[in-house]
Amino acid sequence: MVLILIIIFLIVDDLKKGQKARLDLAREKQLTESLMESRHKLLLSVSHDIKTPLSSMMGYMEMWQGEKIPESMKKQLLSAQNSGKHILSMLINLLEFSRLERNAGELHNSRFNLTELVDEIIQMFRPLTEGKELDIEFENRVESPFYVETDHTVLRQILINVISNAVKYTVKGRIDVRLSYENSLIFSISDTGIGMHESDIREIFKPFSRVKNPLKAEGNGFGMYVTHGLIHSLKGEINVQSKKDEGTCVTITLPLHPAEKIPDESKNSHQDSNNVYRKVLVFEDDITLGKLINEFLSKQGFKVKICNNTRDVDGFINHISLFDIVFTDMQMPDITGNEILLKIRRINSCIPVWLMSAYDDYNTEKAVSEGFSGFITKPIRMGKFIDVLSGETQVITNHPPSLGEKFPQLASLFGDDTETIKK
Repeated sequence: MVLILIIIFLIVDDLKKGQKARLDLAREKQLTESLMESRHKLLLSVSHDIKTPLSSMMGYMEMWQGEKIPESMKKQLLSAQNSGKHILSMLINLLEFSRLERNAGELHNSRFNLTELVDEIIQMFRPLTEGKELDIEFENRVESPFYVETDHTVLRQILINVISNAVKYTVKGRIDVRLSYENSLIFSISDTGIGMHESDIREIFKPFSRVKNPLKAEGNGFGMYVTHGLIHSLKGEINVQSKKDEGTCVTITLPLHPAEKIPDESKNSHQDSNNVYRKVLVFEDDITLGKLINEFLSKQGFKVKICNNTRDVDGFINHISLFDIVFTDMQMPDITGNEILLKIRRINSCIPVWLMSAYDDYNTEKAVSEGFSGFITKPIRMGKFIDVLSGETQVITNHPPSLGEKFPQLASLFGDDTETIKK
């Protein structure tokens, strides 16, 4: 009997210890997840705060390139612009690294011209190769234009990371970027750089792992880790072949297929001179960026008004009929872009309202689903404004009816907001 009691006691004690261990493990997991979430939110906040001044810096450089200045200065501006793009690329890598750790990757698919994207990325790196005895070439083995439907930001970052490594570790020779399609999309990036031993190839996909190299090239050690994760998110594969002192070839295979060509929006009704948006209202609390937008668009012949503080918002909205189009920041002091949109829609249901944001959880699809006409990400490419205002980019003007329009009985219960605002 005593033996049975001892056995029961030991079993109960073991169960209690097991339960305590499980509870401790659950608490540790919850604490880890909470810390990772807090860190990710901090990264999002820092990223947002960097992107807004980066918009001003890169925007002014873009504007000055259009001025009559010496060719040598234009090259310097282009180099500075590329440095800004490099900062942006590092920010994206940091955010993607954080998302991969949290297993929180989310794709935002859109249709775009792939050959145009690859060419743009190669042009971005060309000033860096010109400073070396190095050529970079794009060998296109698909028809051009070639449209695909996938996450534009993710694919762009994959290519930037791989090509960046090729440029970084190749002193002279050439870099070849090949694009082909054989039931899947195939990217091949080969270089004549320093290469690596076969035993080092597995190491480059580990976070913060860097292979020793004689060039002592700068880097943070998680670019290829992020690249591998991003390729996996697209259900693709990456293969690396390399020989020490001879070069490296990276092959990326993605299960993507040709998509239908986007209709030529430059020939739609927006191209009509009567539909070009000449009078522009911009809600942007960053004074430097607001001045840049005003100066840039005014030089192009547009009439621009900038609202950079919350107290003037209602005044501008009450005179919304004076404008053809509106651009609003996602977050101004004490008011959001969504609240500005709601105020505008109470008065005018047709005027295009575009959202501008540096937040990484926003894209065109999400902005349009919330009632905006389109989305511009920060850092802002100044030419994007011209694309929108000239009708080169499609503007959505058919907005869903407001609650007041769908349920007129609500207006009778709570009063007519439109009349109140007009007064």
